[in-house]
Amino acid sequence: MSGRLQATLAGEQSALDTLIVESAMQTTRTASGWTRISRANGKPPYAALVAPLRVDENELASAAVRVMVVVHDLARRLTVDPQMLAKIYALTDTEARLASAIAGGHGLESASILLGMQIATARSHLKSIFAKLDVNRQQDMVRLITILAAMNL
Repeated sequence: MSGRLQATLAGEQSALDTLIVESAMQTTRTASGWTRISRANGKPPYAALVAPLRVDENELASAAVRVMVVVHDLARRLTVDPQMLAKIYALTDTEARLASAIAGGHGLESASILLGMQIATARSHLKSIFAKLDVNRQQDMVRLITILAAMNL
């Protein structure tokens, strides 16, 4: 290994290298960009954010660090701890498990099957979840939960 972040495909490596160089040379905080890094195993690609890192020379051990690269695994499924949801939103255990399953990518029907409940019961719990989260749509519920899940990585 060369100690360098490497992409498998030449075109993706070129895009990554270009973003790193441009971010290192920029003087504004908005000089950043996204690129993809494919996997050899065929799973969804990684998403890489490259951004300039502006810090005082005394803040880092090496003042030569000028770029931040954040790599996100698009194949990683979102998981939300139902206990966290229960505590934050005062959800029952069942409501928290249902909200977690839906935020993790299940539809209402598949979440109800997963949790062993009737679809009508799941709908009833979902209405209660909406009230406790102060949302009106499933999309808004998922957005709130996703934000929490991202902070709990």
